[in-house]
Amino acid sequence: MRSRLENFDKLLTGMIKASWLRPKLILSVSLLIFIIALFGASRLHQVVSIEDQLDSKLQSTKDLKSLKNNFGAQSSFGFIVMAPKTGFKAIDLCLIKRAIQKIKENHVEVKDSFSLFDIRRSKIEGNKLFYMPLIDDVCLGEPDRLVDLSFIQSTPWSQLISGKEIKDLAFNLSLEPLNPPGTYGTFNPQLIEQLISEVKNLIPLETQISGTSAQEYFTMVGLSESQWLNFLGILIIILAFKWMFGSWKAGPLYFISVIYSAALVYGGMGWMGHPVDPLSICLFLLLSVSSL
Repeated sequence: MRSRLENFDKLLTGMIKASWLRPKLILSVSLLIFIIALFGASRLHQVVSIEDQLDSKLQSTKDLKSLKNNFGAQSSFGFIVMAPKTGFKAIDLCLIKRAIQKIKENHVEVKDSFSLFDIRRSKIEGNKLFYMPLIDDVCLGEPDRLVDLSFIQSTPWSQLISGKEIKDLAFNLSLEPLNPPGTYGTFNPQLIEQLISEVKNLIPLETQISGTSAQEYFTMVGLSESQWLNFLGILIIILAFKWMFGSWKAGPLYFISVIYSAALVYGGMGWMGHPVDPLSICLFLLLSVSSL
């Protein structure tokens, strides 16, 4: 082990001496590598969806994609509407129903919905089988009447569309993945932002966002905000250099070394096709500390 360290020390010393003998050549090669790395970094993309983060070589990932192709499974965007203190009125449910219809009309990416208004249950009358809506049309009749939703508790979907005490109602929209993939893979952040805005504007009751797309959206927001945290860490270190050494020279030199090393790492990831995920986003911070 000692001999290996000694050989590495000799190699490193020789490289440093050679760089002093040919400074222009070393600077030219370093600049060329930096430019190539920048082109690689431009090819980099971030993944936030659970499917994109899975290793495509794993058998479980292949099975998941096979199920998705066979059964048409898609990402989901959900929202939960909290009931008023007096309970849901017909006008409340009517506004929710019309909001879902409006969202489906505005966005072709919304392929289907699952809610109180979409479920039908079978009913036999004579020798005929009918599929009746789970609830009558709430937009007909007196708008201020309270709607009794206690019947939901006796249905197989009670835990999917509400809770035990019917204090809220859950609604789910099936979304088509982005094709071709963009900066965030198959996740479409613009669509999710529009859906969140429309749900808040079209439904006058208190709502909470849910579903896999919500988790992926806030993962994307976390990745974006972590970049500001990285640069804030560098700024703190530069100010610490000024406070410890009394000069601003050390700070810019440190910043250049961090940017260069980060360009090599992320550029290599871009050229090799490795995306940035919630784990690799921390590489910049690790490089900032190691460059000290």
